Amino acid sequence: MNYDNAVAVIGLSARVPGASDLAQFWRNLCAGETAFTEISDEALKAQGIHDKFLAQDDYVKVGVGIEDVDKFDASFFDIPAREACVLDPQQRIFLEGCWEALENAGYATEQAERSVGVFAGASMNSYWMRNLGCQPEYVSSNAGFQALLGNDKDYLATRVAYKLNLQGPAVTVQTACSTSLVAVHMACQNILLGECDMALAGGVSIKVPQDAGYFYQDGMPFSKDGQCQVFDKDGSGTIFGSGMGVVLLKAYDQAIADNDNILAVIRGSAFNNDGNRKVGFTAPSSEGQVAAIKRALTVAEVDAHSISYIETHGTGTNLGDPIEFQGIQSVYGNGDMPCFIGALKGSVGHLETAAGIVGLIKTVLMLQHKQIPPLANFKELNPLIEADGTRFRFNTTEQPWDADFPRRAGVSSFGMGGTNSHIVLEEAPALGVDTVSADLTREIVTLSAKSAGSLEQMSANLLQWLEHNQDANFHHVCASLQTHRQDFSHRRSFLASSVEQAIDILKNHPEQQLTMSSPQRDSLVFLFPGAGAQYVNMGRDLYRSNATYAAALDRCLDRFESLLGLPLRDYLDSAPQNTDALMQAMQAPNLMFPLTFSFQYALTQLLADWQLQPQACLGHSHGEYIIAHLAGVMDFETVTLLVAKRAELMMKLQPGQMLVVPHSAEQVATVVADMPISFGAKNSAKNTVLSGSTEQVADAKRKLDAQLGGDIKALHIDAGLHSHLIDAIYDEFLAVVAQCQLHAPKIDWVSSISGEWVNEATVTQSQYWADHMRNTVEFVTASTTMMEKYPNAVFLDLGPNQVVGELLRENHADKNPSLVPFARSLRQAVPDTAVLQEALSRLWLCGYTLDWCALNPEPVRPLPLPTYAFDRRSYWVEYNQDPDDALRFESLSFSSDTQESSDSSEQGNRPNLMTPFVAPATSTEEKVAQIWRQFFGIAPLGIYDNFIELGGTSLLATEVIGDINRVLKCKITLSNFLAAGNIHKAAELVEQWHEEHELKLKLEILDMLETV
Repeated sequence: MNYDNAVAVIGLSARVPGASDLAQFWRNLCAGETAFTEISDEALKAQGIHDKFLAQDDYVKVGVGIEDVDKFDASFFDIPAREACVLDPQQRIFLEGCWEALENAGYATEQAERSVGVFAGASMNSYWMRNLGCQPEYVSSNAGFQALLGNDKDYLATRVAYKLNLQGPAVTVQTACSTSLVAVHMACQNILLGECDMALAGGVSIKVPQDAGYFYQDGMPFSKDGQCQVFDKDGSGTIFGSGMGVVLLKAYDQAIADNDNILAVIRGSAFNNDGNRKVGFTAPSSEGQVAAIKRALTVAEVDAHSISYIETHGTGTNLGDPIEFQGIQSVYGNGDMPCFIGALKGSVGHLETAAGIVGLIKTVLMLQHKQIPPLANFKELNPLIEADGTRFRFNTTEQPWDADFPRRAGVSSFGMGGTNSHIVLEEAPALGVDTVSADLTREIVTLSAKSAGSLEQMSANLLQWLEHNQDANFHHVCASLQTHRQDFSHRRSFLASSVEQAIDILKNHPEQQLTMSSPQRDSLVFLFPGAGAQYVNMGRDLYRSNATYAAALDRCLDRFESLLGLPLRDYLDSAPQNTDALMQAMQAPNLMFPLTFSFQYALTQLLADWQLQPQACLGHSHGEYIIAHLAGVMDFETVTLLVAKRAELMMKLQPGQMLVVPHSAEQVATVVADMPISFGAKNSAKNTVLSGSTEQVADAKRKLDAQLGGDIKALHIDAGLHSHLIDAIYDEFLAVVAQCQLHAPKIDWVSSISGEWVNEATVTQSQYWADHMRNTVEFVTASTTMMEKYPNAVFLDLGPNQVVGELLRENHADKNPSLVPFARSLRQAVPDTAVLQEALSRLWLCGYTLDWCALNPEPVRPLPLPTYAFDRRSYWVEYNQDPDDALRFESLSFSSDTQESSDSSEQGNRPNLMTPFVAPATSTEEKVAQIWRQFFGIAPLGIYDNFIELGGTSLLATEVIGDINRVLKCKITLSNFLAAGNIHKAAELVEQWHEEHELKLKLEILDMLETV
């Protein structure tokens, strides 16, 4: 078959009467349920319907609408509350639907660098006409232009493109009832012409109010009884309702190549207009409809008799239904295979501009499930329709969709005014099952949202999905969440090995679900320990399970064994009964240094394979050698040579030890000032290391025990490092380094000896490395230097034993550094792989964006998991029933259920910002903050919160400035306000203006007095 003109449907979203998501929509269709709802007189009166209308027999008290049309997740799209309140609900709902369709297909990520078009239409804006436009004071206010942009249909598609950063064509389409299906056709054409890679296509129609009823009039398309009975003998017309639908499309061949989850295939589409070949402008034309259907079939290159289902336009009118069936019979009548007739309007009414797209989505769901739902509200065929002896069927119960060909369907949508559209759909091809192998035994489940409420709902939605899809491939579930979802500030993750375990954790173990709220972090700082942190079998699980780690470790061990002639592998893969003896032996410098370096080297190579590269490094003592290699100062041969030679030389030293004292260096100095012992390291206010000969250390310990007390203990090192004992080998090591070629560092790196940033002039000198072996480790100073430049980085403790990270946290507990241990501590009775997975999970939780494709190189077809759980709140300008009640915009009663915090120190609904919260300190700051709160609907607001980061625009700034100038009686300019950027500086502008204005007045008064 030729698929040159085929377009794949890869994403869906719909909100229709009776269903807020696709799953409920499908259940309703299969059950034959209808969404027509009777409206009480009380409810109608609340909408302003007069008693005299309610008493008339031809007033039909039935409505069909969707829930929560007043609600919207404005903060998700960075739309200030005041702007959201005057934004057409159609544009709000369609914007959310577009995000859902992208996410449903796995393309709602900032990494999806593709040209995406938008083709869509909306109905007449009744919110504007009823709630906004009738208030002239509002329309003519400074916000009038903002309201125009938010309510004109012209901006439907372009708003989506702007808010979602879509850079393909953005076109608003309007052909009345056929709008959204015409939008699909135009999207297909643009894709096939190469003008965009993908396209969103759909429509939206929201009636305001939804529960107002309507007048029935004979000859009009409105139903007499508040029901829509398509092709039925009792059908008297349709009932108009609210709804939204949108699909994401891509060229079929490209979708196959990209391993997309193809839901259905558009084989061909066409549209035309009746012209004047009919009795009137609003009347249908069988001739025009037939021409559109034939053209679509021609493009599709399929036979008409291969079509086994038709989703009709079907309005339930005595004029329209027979004409439409006549056209269907003309084109699709030949053949023996049964062809079923369906009509969405019997279930949810006429969704106007959204009718065609929702009918298409219904048909896509049918192709997916291979089921044909009943024709809702159908009992007996309209006698004007002659279907006996034809292949057409009007089913009243759900049944399997069997077909002699690939399942194919035709979808029609005909607009009042004569624009006809028809699409030929085919079921998606049977795609192979992805087979993916992973090094790690457990999977990381990731969920993120822009608010805590959304995150909780997303967890509940995922649980429900897993319970209904327990046969799903769990790796595919996790990969879909990781690689096909955008990362937000509120994050939750947990580890599980199966769907069953994930369900159990979500239901019963909240303590295993790690949750954090953190701003985006882009910087990683690697931390490396020196001597004393080593242990037997460190990294053994990684060596056995990860090829990258194993290859890197083998390279190091081979090199060191050739330089030192020692069986180093025995210490990294040993039987339990040998552990104690090997641990004791590992304290020797010629073992602990090469083993620790080898572990660090292998781990950094694995992290590099996962695209985890440091922006800066901090090493404790010997930990700087791996940094020197990562920074490009030493190549592999050089660094391993120096590590080996350094270790070998230290074996010549007289016996020595190092002593950890849980007190500050100042306190320790008062006790040992007159003793021949060196300060090996100043690690923290509660961790000082002394170093010297065995006898010197023993003498110092006795004196310290007597005068200071505490848990004073020896390190697992059989040498007096960073002490006067090093003098014996200083010159020899200096000569070795002098023979090596050293290079300028390529990454930031703080020296643990000087506590300052290194540069080419320091680390390329042999004396630096000799001094580095001899001098005191100034870790307190070094960590402070690092924190000053990288306070918001994520610090990766690359162990073993997580020593350096604990020291960093101890030194800077007030700054609460984001610290993630990547290596197992001896205290942890878990495999190395489990620690590593936990580390990756925590790194993501801290706000760092992981390259999940590097972690799982084999691509996985995305699963249609639950989409984002919008944290919707009410943003609504109430209808003013009294036209004589003149209203200023500044006092408009608009509904936003975003509540301000009563305590400025509470979080309220303030988003995660890089700036810390600082409450207003002056009267001017408080007044400016109050004006900002009114526009953004956010509380509390700090005086350093950035206007643009909060969602502000230059257009909104003009409104905010207007209120500031009015309330505070000043004249702040737009350019100055935008340059200020926050409440504190804006308040300064106000105060500065008043000071200058007061001075100007004084000067004018003096001039007047002088003149007098």
